[in-house]
Amino acid sequence: MKISACWIAKNEEANLGISIESVKDIADELIVVDTGSEDGTVALAESYGARVEHFAWINDFSAARNYALSLVTGEIIIFLDADEWFEPKLGTEERDRIERIFSSNSSLDTITTKFVNLDKSTGKIKGTERSLRIFRNKETLRYKNKIHELAVVNNAYEISEGLEVYHSGYSGEVITDKLCRNIDLLEAVLEDSDPGSFEYVRTMMYLLRESNNIKIVDKALVYLKEILKYPATTKKVCKGHNQVVIDIIYTCIQLVSINRVNFSKRDIKRKLFDLFNDIYPKYPGTAEIDLVYQMYFDLNEGRLLRDIKAAVAAAAAADTGREEFTYYKSFEKRLYTRAAIAAKRRGEHLLAMEYAVSAFRDNASRDQAELFAILLNAVKGQPPEEIVMFLNSIFDTSNPDDLGLLIRHTGREGFHEIHAYYLKKSLEKEGAPCGDFLRLMLLSQKHEEVIVSASDRYTAGQKEAAEYIFLAALTGAPAGLINSNIDIMEKYTHILQAFYNGKSLLEVTDEDANLLGNTYITVAFMAGMEATDRYLNVFRADNRLCYMIKAVYCEMCNMSEDILAESLEGIDVLDFPCKRYRIQAMIDTKRYTEALWEIEFLLNSEVIEQELLHMLLVVAEKASGDTAKKARTLYDRYIELYNTMIDLSDVINTGIVFDDGGKKKRRYFAKMDNRQFSKLLAEEAARPLTRKLLELYRKSAEIYKKQGLEAEAAHCLARLLAHGCATKTDCDNLAETFADLRNIALAEHARGLAI
Repeated sequence: MKISACWIAKNEEANLGISIESVKDIADELIVVDTGSEDGTVALAESYGARVEHFAWINDFSAARNYALSLVTGEIIIFLDADEWFEPKLGTEERDRIERIFSSNSSLDTITTKFVNLDKSTGKIKGTERSLRIFRNKETLRYKNKIHELAVVNNAYEISEGLEVYHSGYSGEVITDKLCRNIDLLEAVLEDSDPGSFEYVRTMMYLLRESNNIKIVDKALVYLKEILKYPATTKKVCKGHNQVVIDIIYTCIQLVSINRVNFSKRDIKRKLFDLFNDIYPKYPGTAEIDLVYQMYFDLNEGRLLRDIKAAVAAAAAADTGREEFTYYKSFEKRLYTRAAIAAKRRGEHLLAMEYAVSAFRDNASRDQAELFAILLNAVKGQPPEEIVMFLNSIFDTSNPDDLGLLIRHTGREGFHEIHAYYLKKSLEKEGAPCGDFLRLMLLSQKHEEVIVSASDRYTAGQKEAAEYIFLAALTGAPAGLINSNIDIMEKYTHILQAFYNGKSLLEVTDEDANLLGNTYITVAFMAGMEATDRYLNVFRADNRLCYMIKAVYCEMCNMSEDILAESLEGIDVLDFPCKRYRIQAMIDTKRYTEALWEIEFLLNSEVIEQELLHMLLVVAEKASGDTAKKARTLYDRYIELYNTMIDLSDVINTGIVFDDGGKKKRRYFAKMDNRQFSKLLAEEAARPLTRKLLELYRKSAEIYKKQGLEAEAAHCLARLLAHGCATKTDCDNLAETFADLRNIALAEHARGLAI
């Protein structure tokens, strides 16, 4: 059987040779269609003996590909992009295998192979999927779509091993340009598509993905809103574009979690998340997609900890046989980050470390202080050389970024010897930050060397060096050494005077607060808590600032008792950012009943924060007896209230409404009598209510009524009535709503309440 190898190319001199080399030994003819190259692409192709034809570029990849197909004379076609190649290159054995597969099945259209996306700039594999690059020469087999073109095939043979196509087209140095080009072409396609059509929604989905990938989030959000208008068409598109859909599902969940004001959580769940599970119920990453959804929208961290290992294991096992299902792996790191924090919150430090290590495998997670705290506290007390070996197994110390992170965080956590080791390692490298030398000298209590070196650097124009003289003063340098450099210490003078005299500033400016935040941990690390408390007292005019700064440090270092001993004098009792540290410290020291008192007080005071509910769930899981029962009861009540607040906020912010009960709920309210109405009011009166929720009910009722969902509107207004918060206007609106439902008896009842 004759084999033809084809390419379309433009300015691909750097790539085309590798691609041709990978197939030339088995191809009987080489065809290159050039679409306007200005480099040596044509000459390179001709040097391999390829037939080169020219095609005027018309912004249509399928047109160019189909022109190339019209030129081939072989019975089997291998069609590659110029930045794709087989690895290893194809030889006699592979040719025999390909011919044998097609000869054994006359109805076979194509052979699909593993497709590996490689970032040439780093040498790392970005992901794998399936490719359609080898197919039978049939007149009916042609490409469609101007961009992200597809060949229409009916019967495919899948090869899992032995034939692998590598692709470098989306490497770091070229990806932005290519994605911008794709967006321009897709937008041109969109202009020629009818809104709501298959082509329109398909193009929108690609536009969403490409825009998000190059961080044009505003555009991505516009495309997402448009896609959500056409759920039926989206379902049709999804059935034929599984890999794109997988990308889109993850992208949407992430986008919506960040831009909650623009989208309804329920809209995303019903139109995309549930849709995906309906179309791909056996998709290997389904369990993990469920966890990703939980990570962004579900508060139950306990469920995440319970399910994450099984979900990841199931996806990994399925991935062995289906290479395209790998996109979820980038989100796996975020799941591990969330799981590490959840485990730490529960005092499960070894489990937290396990998940932190997994999260650190991903560069995107590496600069998270909380993860470093989890990781380092888990190895406290181990021999320094073992800790170094452990950290070096995770981080690349030849990479300046990784080394900088290790220096910064071992310093934050009080690992003196480890910190010094990495500082010295940094100084061995050319172009090491000058601050590393000064920090090492401070760590060694060589104050005079620090001050002389910092003074020289300051004179040479490195103005930031003055901060190291300031730090030397705070960590024990003699006052005489500091005074000799007082002329360059102007911005620190008032702090030092208060520090030396044991006094507090009369007022703490924003600049003072920033200085404290930037230097507190260094002082604590190098001089101990006694010196640090003396330094902190300088800023006592702002006790909230002092509490927060110390609490952050103590929590990182597992110094829970110090947090509990710190005074909250002058701080609002409802200040949740401060109270959060105190409650977590109570949980860490197993004072669950006290933690529950604090949480209940905040909840009853209408402080309903996501993290507060996280901690309440921990108390319910970890405590025993009445404390655990009460915590669970509170959690069940307030998680329902919190979710209701989220859903109603979505209704108000987005105008997207759902008739949850549908016709059944409408019939129920239309036929409701006084006895049933009284029962409903009693049930609603037992539910917690906040001032914020009160307003949400009122505003949502308006929107529901305008959208023709009278039953939902009536339910919102009845809730106001149940809690004794209904105004005359609310009662009038309720009466009008019951009238619209043709429930005349309850309409009259509501009018009577208004009078």
